[in-house]
Amino acid sequence: MSWQPGVVTDKIVVWYLGRAHRHPDGMIKLPEDEAAKLMTDHVPATLHFANISYALPTGKQVLSHVTGTVRPGELLAIMGASGAGKSTLLDILARKAKTGIVSGDMYINGRDIPDESTFRRVVGYVDQEDTLLSTLTVYEAVLYSALLRLPREMSRQAKVFRTLETMNELGILGIRDSRIGESGKRSISGGEKRRVSIACELVTGPSILFLDEPTSGLDSYNAYNVIESLKTLAKQYNRTVIFTIHQPQSNIVALFDRLLLLAKGQLVYSGATSRAQQHFEKIGHVCPPGYNIADYLIDVTVEAAGDHRGSRINGNGSVPADTGVDEDEDEEEGPKATVLGKISRKAHQLLGAFSTDSSGAATPDTIPEKLASLVLSARASDDAKIVEAEIARIQSGQTPGGMEARDVGAETELLRGYKKASLWTQFKLLSGRAFKNLYRQVGRER
Repeated sequence: MSWQPGVVTDKIVVWYLGRAHRHPDGMIKLPEDEAAKLMTDHVPATLHFANISYALPTGKQVLSHVTGTVRPGELLAIMGASGAGKSTLLDILARKAKTGIVSGDMYINGRDIPDESTFRRVVGYVDQEDTLLSTLTVYEAVLYSALLRLPREMSRQAKVFRTLETMNELGILGIRDSRIGESGKRSISGGEKRRVSIACELVTGPSILFLDEPTSGLDSYNAYNVIESLKTLAKQYNRTVIFTIHQPQSNIVALFDRLLLLAKGQLVYSGATSRAQQHFEKIGHVCPPGYNIADYLIDVTVEAAGDHRGSRINGNGSVPADTGVDEDEDEEEGPKATVLGKISRKAHQLLGAFSTDSSGAATPDTIPEKLASLVLSARASDDAKIVEAEIARIQSGQTPGGMEARDVGAETELLRGYKKASLWTQFKLLSGRAFKNLYRQVGRER
């Protein structure tokens, strides 16, 4: 087999571009003829979702009537104890295939979700487990994603600069020549590896970025750095970011714009993170001073769901001697007792709303009274009423206040085209990547 000068030259150009054409201050300079297109190659997207429910083929209800919204520039964190339905909700919002029955409505920028192929072009999804090839460098991993997934009409040079710009956005440009490495033999840290996975999705310019447990397996320092990178990404580049997370530290919670809290598939809070503590205080759940609010809210939901083994505190913030239901709660004195009593009575009255029907909805036996009270309080909150009003306007053909009705799918196609790399180009790229992976593995074993 003879060498092809064109291929060798092409590789030299890519190598050169990956290390040159940087501004002295470290910022990436895009080619003038494509700079404007790359900078506008993104349509901000607001996502509304209403009454999202999911039942397994066996009839078990995993999610029930979950409603919420997230706007460009915001981080939406989906929290809950293990088994609450966090990852299931994330998959449904990202339109990933599910074996059960999904119901509910979703809208992007006040319009129905476009067809699956168009939707996939405007979103990115980062799995909990990294699937990066250990032999590739950070730059190569992101570049391959760009070459395979960006429109074929975009020049190769523009794709290279998009790769470098994306790495710069996520703070991994300085380690571009480092090998990703294997578990236990990594040449980059866990947090850096997670940001490389994010970069592989972000390089395509998604309007909405979904992430499943982006801090899983990371220490507190790296976990904070990853979420801080997402915060910067959302604010500076007007992206919509949605992710699941399990009991983050308080400094990480402070970065969230919106919080969605689940318990046994039920929605117990959906709104601004800054108002979450106040919401729970109004219904008698006061976070003790110095206690991480995320830990406290998870404990509240675990205790309300009846799983007392995982609960460390009760509704008033003290450590209980007995985590059973206080049957005399309604007879306590004071305004707090009055509020709790009203919620408790309302829960008794409306508990039947959760009864089983032919679609497999949950029964009163599976929804403890305390959990039902949290669900009802969430539905009665100001945040919930605002979102419901916005969704009602959308469903009536109007535009929610402060939001421009835009067809994100159509606009994205106009901005960056929709044809990805041809089959022949994909074959060459993937073959080259496989060969590179093989000979580097052989070289490492020698």
